[in-house]
Amino acid sequence: LAGEAINLDDLVTPERQQVIKEAIELLGIEKLRPIWEHLEEKYTYEEIRLVAAWWQRYQL
Repeated sequence: LAGEAINLDDLVTPERQQVIKEAIELLGIEKLRPIWEHLEEKYTYEEIRLVAAWWQRYQL
């Protein structure tokens, strides 16, 4: 899959992505732990990492 686009929706549901994106907007993406804690540990680090990577690539 190197170099191929990955559909984030296949990995994290759009609803969960939205909640994570809102937390990223609020807290930034420098560190994942504050996001994880803000989300009350209801989301995995993997989900947060995936959405944060997407955010860095497409929101800059």
